Amino acid sequence: MINAFERLVAVRYLRARRQEGKVSLIAGLSLAGIALGVATLLVVLAVLNGFRDQLVDRMIGFRGHLTVAAGPPGIAGFESLAGEIAAIEGVVRVRPVIERQVMVSSRGRLLVLIARGLADDELARLTGGGAQGPDGGGGEGAPEIVISPRLAAKLGVTRGDALTLVTPTAGGKKGIQLAPRRGRFRIGALSAATTGPRGESLLLMPLAAAQRMFGLPGRVSALEVEVADPGRVEAWTAGISRLAGGGFKVRDWRQVNATLLVALEVERIATFIIVSLIVLVAALNIIASMVMLVKDKGRDIAILRTMGATRGMILRIFIFSGASVGVLGTAIGTIVGLFLAARIEDLGGAIAALGVGGGYSGEAEFFARLTSRLDGADVAVVVLTALALSFLATIYPSLRAASLDPVEALRYE
Repeated sequence: MINAFERLVAVRYLRARRQEGKVSLIAGLSLAGIALGVATLLVVLAVLNGFRDQLVDRMIGFRGHLTVAAGPPGIAGFESLAGEIAAIEGVVRVRPVIERQVMVSSRGRLLVLIARGLADDELARLTGGGAQGPDGGGGEGAPEIVISPRLAAKLGVTRGDALTLVTPTAGGKKGIQLAPRRGRFRIGALSAATTGPRGESLLLMPLAAAQRMFGLPGRVSALEVEVADPGRVEAWTAGISRLAGGGFKVRDWRQVNATLLVALEVERIATFIIVSLIVLVAALNIIASMVMLVKDKGRDIAILRTMGATRGMILRIFIFSGASVGVLGTAIGTIVGLFLAARIEDLGGAIAALGVGGGYSGEAEFFARLTSRLDGADVAVVVLTALALSFLATIYPSLRAASLDPVEALRYE
C-alpha cells in the first residue's frame, strides 16, 4: 500500500512548474484522451444497445417469441394444443395464425404480399378494433382486412375500398397442379400495427376468412407463443417441443434471426475494439509523459534514494503519479459518458428537428431515431479497461525510475 509520504511526492510531481511545462501538457492531453475515449465508448455502446433493442422489437413485431408449425398441411385440432401450451408457466399468450403469400390486384397494380390470418380478438387487440369479423360486418358481405397506410398509398386505395386477393392452391391427385383461388376483401382499417420491417408487404385478415381463402378448414399454419422473458426464450423451447411432439417444428425468434443477431454482436465487439484505441493512444501518452517526468526528476530520485527511499517507494510514487491521470480521466469520462448516453434521445430529436435523416422509407425510418440503453456490465467493462490500460502504461517508466542509480544521477550535477 502507498503511504502518505509517497502520495505527497507523487502529487507534487504532477503539479506543473515552468520548467516541466511539456510534461504537464502531455499528462493533461493523456487525461483528456482517456476521458474522451471512455465517454465515447459508453455513448457508442449505449446507442448500439438501443439500436439492438429497436431491431429486436421490429424483428419480433407482433409475432410470437416461439413458433410451433407443422408444415403446409397445417395444424389440425390446434385449439387443444394451444390450450396445453398456454397452461405452461411463463407463457403469456398463444396465438393461432395462418400466414401465406398472396397476390393483390387493385386499379391495375399487382403486388405480392404476406397475408396473416388472426383470431378476431387478436386482430382487434393489435389494430385497436379496426377490423371486424369474418363476414365483414360492414354491410357489403365481404370480409374485412387491415393494411398499413403506406401499403394503402402504394395500392392507391383507402378504407372501404375492395381488394382482390389471389393465391395458388394445390390441386389434382398429387398436389402438383396449381389452381388459383380468389377472394374479394374490403379494407376495414388502415392501422399502424402493420407498420414494421415488412409493413409495406403485410395485410391482416380474420382467421376464419383466411381458412376459407387458403383451403385450411379447421386448421392453422402455426401457433405463435409469447413468453414472459424473450431474452430467455430457450427456457420454454424444450418443454413446448416435448408437448407438441415429433410432428411439429418449434423455433424461437433467435433461431429465425440468428444471422442478424450474430452480425450485431460482431459489430458490437469490433466497435468496442476500435473505439478503445482512443484510450490506448491516451495510455501511450501517459508512458511518454512519465518517461519525461522520470528524466526531469532524476536528481530528485537520486536524493530520495540517498535519504533512504527504497526502490519500492520510488516505484509506487511513479505508479501513483501515472495512475492518477488514468483514474481522473476515467472518472471524468464516465460522468460525461453517462450524461450524454442518458440524453442521446434528446440529441436524436434535435437532429430530426433539423431535418437530418429525413426522407427514409417506412422500413428504415426507425434507423433515424437515436435511442440508448446503458448496461451496467458495459460500464464496468469500459471503466476496468481504461483503468487497466492506464495502470499498465505506468509500469515501464516506474520501473525505470526505481532502477535509477543515485551515483550516476548525481555524477554530473
